[in-house]
Amino acid sequence: MASAGQNVLWSLTYTSEVADTPRYRLLSPGTEELTVKLPAALGDYVLGATAYSAITGVGRSVAIAEIGHVDVEAGEAIVRHTQVVAGTDGRLMALPAAPGTYNVAGISISEAAAAGELVTVKLFPGNQVVVVV
Repeated sequence: MASAGQNVLWSLTYTSEVADTPRYRLLSPGTEELTVKLPAALGDYVLGATAYSAITGVGRSVAIAEIGHVDVEAGEAIVRHTQVVAGTDGRLMALPAAPGTYNVAGISISEAAAAGELVTVKLFPGNQVVVVV
């Protein structure tokens, strides 16, 4: 499905710790202040998304959309109006049903039938969810 469109309310510029990360990916805090990297595990905390451009090398500046409606590439089929988390490649994943602690990146505004499609997400990183089965 087509994205619902971006409406970024807050963004900051960070320095990349990763090389060649495509646009529309979620990124986590890096090892140094004001740096970013790909999430290390499913459901890792994210700062925001590469909504404006791809990252083309380590040490490059990149603007990260932190709050607002942002397009993110799906890593799997995503249902509209569901909680979403980051996969290890920065693509969007549905909140897992498996027991664990996950950091929700936001809520999907649109849907994806398969991996690779863009999903508009209402970003509000920093909400931790514990799934108990």
